[in-house]
Amino acid sequence: SKKRISGSNGHVLYDHKFVDDIVHDNSEADFKGDLILRPESSVPPKARIAIIEIRESVAVISYYKNEIDAELQDPLKRDAASLIAGKFPNIDAVLAVTREDPVATPRIGLNQSYLALSEKIFKRLADDVSTPVLVMHGSDKAAHVELANPVSGQHYFLVMPMRIEDAAERAEA
Repeated sequence: SKKRISGSNGHVLYDHKFVDDIVHDNSEADFKGDLILRPESSVPPKARIAIIEIRESVAVISYYKNEIDAELQDPLKRDAASLIAGKFPNIDAVLAVTREDPVATPRIGLNQSYLALSEKIFKRLADDVSTPVLVMHGSDKAAHVELANPVSGQHYFLVMPMRIEDAAERAEA
């Protein structure tokens, strides 16, 4: 979609559906369909705009605080990103769980560091009109955090569950 950026490491998935189309300047590179990038480092916390320049087998990402800085070419940070040849997972199939009714979940194992990633992402986006919501779908399905922001769009962060070992199982091992 012209309005989506997604990322995954196999354990978590972040999906952002923008309100407006993503601007694509096709002056130097022709790309059709999905583009898979692997940035070398993390997004700066104050970044609100990213401009991606595609150059053969690498991309350069420039991060800006706002549109004025982007127009002045005063980036917070520049980062290189590898272009990955491959096929990204079917995001709509993975996100299907977000359309299911919530399920009462008395116990679920979730990796703390993955939950911390959702906090890093959503603390940038939450404001007076939008609050992140954690939704459970049972102990064997992904839990997700969702945020609907009228300015930036719809955000989902899915975390796959971990197996919970009982004390009795650990004693047997």
